[in-house]
Amino acid sequence: MNNTYTQVNIAQLEELIKAMGAAQTSCNVALDAFVDVMNTLLGSGQIAGTALTGFNRNINVIKNLQSSFTDYCLEATKNLNNIITQEQQIESDYENLYNDLLSVNPEDYVG
Repeated sequence: MNNTYTQVNIAQLEELIKAMGAAQTSCNVALDAFVDVMNTLLGSGQIAGTALTGFNRNINVIKNLQSSFTDYCLEATKNLNNIITQEQQIESDYENLYNDLLSVNPEDYVG
């Protein structure tokens, strides 16, 4: 078990989550547009034979990439949110301990 602790910057992690969400949205929009163009070409009858096989394979590669990136973003976001929750709990615990220490009357302290 890893018992080391490295303080994290919650605001930076939240910014990372937002940036990852924006990247996922941008990638999805771009890939969907690309697939739409490819489907239009395929539907027009201009693509046939080996090219048709290649286009269909490329569309599947793009869809798999899109799905994998979405899965990655969901898992990473879940993990980052868990880290944020743990950091907030640690900060709260230490703040409570600090406040408890400050509330001790020095005359009553027995070391």
